[in-house]
Formats: sequence, C-alpha cells, structure tokens
Amino acid sequence: MKRFSVFIWAALFSGAALFMGCSPKWVGSAPVVKQADLLVRLEHKVDKDRVIEQEFNHPFDIGLGDMETLLTHLDYLDEYVLYGEPDRKPVFQKKEADRLAPALCSALAKATPDQRVRFVSYNTGGGFLFLKKRRKTGGVVFVENGGRLNIAFGYVNREIRETSDLRKFPEGNEFSDPLAFGSCDTPIIAPDYAVHQRTQDGEAYPMWIVAEVEKIEEQAVSASEPEADKPQPAATPDTSAKPEAGPESETASGPEKAVKDKPEAKPAPEKAVKEKKAPAHEPSLEESGDSWQGRKKDIKEKLKYLKELYDSDLIDKKEYGDQKKKLLNRLSE
Repeated sequence: MKRFSVFIWAALFSGAALFMGCSPKWVGSAPVVKQADLLVRLEHKVDKDRVIEQEFNHPFDIGLGDMETLLTHLDYLDEYVLYGEPDRKPVFQKKEADRLAPALCSALAKATPDQRVRFVSYNTGGGFLFLKKRRKTGGVVFVENGGRLNIAFGYVNREIRETSDLRKFPEGNEFSDPLAFGSCDTPIIAPDYAVHQRTQDGEAYPMWIVAEVEKIEEQAVSASEPEADKPQPAATPDTSAKPEAGPESETASGPEKAVKDKPEAKPAPEKAVKEKKAPAHEPSLEESGDSWQGRKKDIKEKLKYLKELYDSDLIDKKEYGDQKKKLLNRLSE
C-alpha cells in the first residue's frame, strides 16, 4: 500500500511538471540594456518551441520626455500598515526614472510585433546611511494599436534580501506574468491621463496602467512650458472703477470729498458712489475661489517636488521637515 501511494504521488508530480513545461511562457532574449542598477530585455511568448504571434504596435518610437513624464507621475500605496492609511509614494526615484526612460524608449524601438519589454530597476532608500535598503521594481511595457502604452508591474520597491548576484532577471514565481496579477499589496495610482486595465468582469488590475501616448505628450509639453508661455485666464473687468467726474473731483482726495465739492450734489450720483465702494475693497466670490484653488495647486506641486528631493537624498530629514512645515502654513494664510 505504501509503495502504491509513493507511485501515485510520483505520477502526480510528473504530470504537473509535464503540464508546466508544455504551457505557454514568455522567454527573454539577451538584455538590451544591462547596467549596475538596471536590466532591460525583449521577450516573446512560446508554446512548445513555437513563437505565439502577438499584435503589439512595435517597433514604436516614443519621445524620451514623454516616457520620463509617465514614469515620474506613477505613484503607489505602500504595503499595508496596522494603524492609519498606507503612504502614497512615487514608484521611481527621479534619478531612477532618468536612467530607466531612455532604456525603455530604446527597447520599444527595437521590439517586433511579437515582443514586449521587461525591466528590473534597482534603487536605494527607506532609511538613513547604513540603514538604507536595497530595493527593486520590475514589470513589462508594450504598446497596443492606437498608441496605447501599457506598463504592468510584477513588484514595486520590493526589499532585496538575497545575497546572490543582483544583476540578473529573477526566476520562479517572481518572474510570473504581471498581466495575470489580480491583487497586490502595493497598488499603482494612475495619473489623471491614464487608467487601470480592466478584466472581462470589469474589475481593475491594480498594477496595470494604460495611457494614450498623445495624452502623455500633452502632459510633457505642458510641464515643459515656461509659466509666461502658458495661457492666462481672461482678465476680470475692474468693477471698482468710478465714473468720470468733472474738474472739481479730479483734485479731490476721495469719493466723499468729490461729492461734497460739487456745486449741485444730487441724490442719484451720491447713491452711485456708495454702491461702487464694496467691489473696491472686497473681491468677488469667484475671484476669491480662483485664488484659493491656485494657491492649493501651487503648494501641492511644491510638496511633491520637495518629497522627490527627500526621496532622492538631495536634502536631509530636517530640511525636508522645515520646508514642508512652511508650505503647509501657507494653507492657513
């Protein structure tokens, strides 16, 4: 009986291995880019040594500035914490995005319609000096017909614990297809011009983002425009301007004196002067709202930039805390 059980288990394991070996899988080529902190390669799907045709819009030329814009706009929610809400953090550090963007552009320009791009990017952060952690982010990138750029992550800023050679593509479960992940601990937050890919049931893939290249280009152009060249809102007419008065009122020191010095002061002009006082000292609700919204947007952008400087180790914790406090104090002004 014992021998029979061993035989059954051996048969099951053999069948599973045979099934896994025969199922379609993505196979990579030699790395397109191999650096100390970055690996990028092309890969195609095979089934029994036969390449499965895809319909990617490759080769594809995308501007370097457009790719950098998308990478720097990607945020994620950090892993679950026991108390409070998880932190929102950038997927890539600024120097990391600057290193990855040209490599992805080059790989997309070399890919065939059957190939997609896989990457692994390394960074250091999350602590001080010797407490800093070595981390990695990996995923795939491809372009669909219609100029829809897809980027799907397998893991985001995962801490590296192994001591083996880091400069290679991981194997095993970590190398699974990112397009198959329906749940994760670090969901990606899509920028305004991008969306999450949906399943057939309408559920969003938490780590798979899709953005039209044209919309990315618009964002890149807008970000590169100097403030003086950006369209300005139409000027609001100055409703506080007072009606032209005669020679007597030109030398007067104020509206009351102008009325008093007139030879014949009539009730109607005096009433008109009183009605014009309020707009001169108090902006309209619409103007006040626009100013407040503009200030909030400006503070938000500066806070994001300040966080990028801190994450990139360009400023220390004290400098970050002091500048952040100053910006937040502006909200109560």
